[in-house]
Amino acid sequence: KVMAGGWELPREAAVSAHLTFWDLFSGAEMSFFSSRSTSSNKTVVSFKDYIADQEGTVRRIYEAMGVPVSEKFGEALRDDKERHENYKAKRGYKNPELEELRPGLGKVIDERMEAYRKEFGL
Repeated sequence: KVMAGGWELPREAAVSAHLTFWDLFSGAEMSFFSSRSTSSNKTVVSFKDYIADQEGTVRRIYEAMGVPVSEKFGEALRDDKERHENYKAKRGYKNPELEELRPGLGKVIDERMEAYRKEFGL
C-alpha cells in the first residue's frame, strides 16, 4: 500500500489511477487546445515548477498574457501555499514519486505523453 493524497491505497490501484488521470488529462488538453489555437504563443508550465514556486509560476503565466498580478493576489498565492504545507505537515503525507509506485512508471507515462508533447511542441 502507498499513501497518495492523504489516502492509503493498494499500490496497483494508485498506479492505475495515475495512468488513467494522465490519459484523460492529456486527451482533454489536446482536444481543447487543438480546436482553439494555431498560435505558437504558448507558455509551458511544468507541475514540478508550479509546486516549487507557485507564485512565480502564476506570475509568469499572467505576464505572458499581459495581465498584472496585484500584491493582494500574490499574498493569496503565498497564503494558499502555506496552508497546503501546514496541511501536509499536520497529516504527515507526501505524494509518492512515480518510481515508488512502480519501477519504470515514469517511462510508461513519458511514452503515453509523447503524442501530447508533439502536438504542443514540448
